Amino acid sequence: NSKRNTMALDYSILSRKDFDVVVTGELTHLCLHLELEVNKFITDYFLYRSSRKMEFGLLILYRECLSFQEKIDIIKSLVNIKSSKLNKAESNFIISKMEKIKSLRNTLAHGFQTRDDESDEIKIIIETYGRTVNINRTIITPINHQEIVDDFELFFAEVVKWRKKTIKILNSKS
Repeated sequence: NSKRNTMALDYSILSRKDFDVVVTGELTHLCLHLELEVNKFITDYFLYRSSRKMEFGLLILYRECLSFQEKIDIIKSLVNIKSSKLNKAESNFIISKMEKIKSLRNTLAHGFQTRDDESDEIKIIIETYGRTVNINRTIITPINHQEIVDDFELFFAEVVKWRKKTIKILNSKS
């Protein structure tokens, strides 16, 4: 089974509070795995065959001053610098989707939850405000949550494959 985090759980039987806890934790957990792949990409590029990978991680990658977005930006810059060697469309697709997932994680971490008291449906409604004070509303239900998780798991497999292939190309002598 290639799925990483599939829970055999019927989300529709959970209370609103339990659904919120499970969904927020599960999606945040998936994002941590994605950030680890981003870290592997950066480490493998700069220290392909080095014994200093652990120190690089501890001193640079895992410090709280280097955000997930900044790590994605490093990869984006590498792709732009080395674009003649890479499938740029594929790389841009992967990076764009990483940023979309990061945005969902940020919404869960920094948005605020509102209630729809007119509905008994189990769902999470999270609002964030953009720079122009426009309200962005994210609604997560048991159905679309499972779709998000399934989509993430497929995407994660793509990221791992893309990272390995891209690092091999970038670290080749030609």
